[in-house]
Amino acid sequence: MHLAGTGEQVLLGLRRAWPGTLIVNPSAANSPVAATRDDAERWLAHGADLISLGRAYLANPDLVERFRAGPAGRGSVRPSSAARTG
Repeated sequence: MHLAGTGEQVLLGLRRAWPGTLIVNPSAANSPVAATRDDAERWLAHGADLISLGRAYLANPDLVERFRAGPAGRGSVRPSSAARTG
């Protein structure tokens, strides 16, 4: 199951009910704000098995290296314009 922009209570309920792999996309569907490493870590702590970071990765092809850099790399992720509709 793949969830996008889901609240914590919904995820926790689904995690208890869904025995399969749970993939969470921390960004809201129409938000221009890409998910962050902190968002991904929070959802993993709440029971997600995998995190999808599509927009963040498209805007930052070196996203893995930025995340590995730790706190120094967290503030330098470029926002994505892929979700802007206007």
